[in-house]
Amino acid sequence: MLAVLGKKNTAPFVKSLRFQSERDSLGGVAKHFASLKAWARINGRPASDFDLLVAATALAHDLTLATLNARHFHGMRNLTVEDWTRL
Repeated sequence: MLAVLGKKNTAPFVKSLRFQSERDSLGGVAKHFASLKAWARINGRPASDFDLLVAATALAHDLTLATLNARHFHGMRNLTVEDWTRL
């Protein structure tokens, strides 16, 4: 259908899809970040916001987190961590 409409006519549609995708992705990261932040606080596990953001991004996109500091992410539920110090 997009090919029939032509590039000029589909540009707003494609732009709105791209925005929707970015917004959904950021929303997923934000939800995971909030959950991880609460988990860290409740469990007395101080974690930097940067580490939490990295973990939240991995969770939102269903990725394995590769790190040289696996202990920073120890105990975070549903997070798959690959410790690169053991390679």
